[in-house]
Amino acid sequence: MDHALKNRMQEMEQRKSNWSKGKWIESTLDKVPLHQLVPNVEPEQASNDKKQEEEEEEECQCGICFEWMDQPDRAPTILFPCGHTFCKDCIQKLAKRNCPHCRRTIEQQAPNIELQKMIQFHKEQIAKMKRVKKEEADEPKQKQLTLEQLQIRKQVLLQELAHVEDEQHHVLEQQHLAQEFLNQLHSKQQTVAQQLQLLQQKQSQIQQDISTVTTQQMNLNKQQLQNKQQMEYIYSTLDYLQIQIQKYELMKVTKRQ
Repeated sequence: MDHALKNRMQEMEQRKSNWSKGKWIESTLDKVPLHQLVPNVEPEQASNDKKQEEEEEEECQCGICFEWMDQPDRAPTILFPCGHTFCKDCIQKLAKRNCPHCRRTIEQQAPNIELQKMIQFHKEQIAKMKRVKKEEADEPKQKQLTLEQLQIRKQVLLQELAHVEDEQHHVLEQQHLAQEFLNQLHSKQQTVAQQLQLLQQKQSQIQQDISTVTTQQMNLNKQQLQNKQQMEYIYSTLDYLQIQIQKYELMKVTKRQ
């Protein structure tokens, strides 16, 4: 069941991708049954489609109670390590912590998010099919399409395809221009990064120069202080010597008298 679930989710993602990439026309033409274009032609894959629908519905049902796992109390819950999935209600009612399918011990359990998405998608598809069938039952039986009507439909689809291709071409041109602009920005970024690196190197050199000059200035200030102290000592000594000279000169004058 897990392998089929994975294939189903991949098909859902592919359908979404086809629509988002502008391939909705080709995808739609591939998916439209032949009997919808020409009502008298019976679809060859009707039995296979019915079998596939039954398999998908079986994947959406709990293997214990056979109820759809589309309610909060019946949310699909995956068991570990075996990987089998049953509804939440049935797992809570288990007498033993063993998988009902393989009898392995249940170590952990968690919501099966991917299966929840597939069940929701399947429910929407069933509701859509019911609406379509009701509308078809309410409407009178359509007349068989003529060759002219088929050609008109084909022409309309071809025109729509040409329009989508033009849009795709425009998008590719815009993408090319955007890529060129992005390359220019990358080039400018590299240039600015190189300039920033040079500025950082210059800043580092300037800081080294500032440090060197600051050290020299401190040494000069220290030398200036030492010179000032030495000058004060010399001035003091000169004053003392001048006083002594004056004393000797006075004594000399006094002796002469």
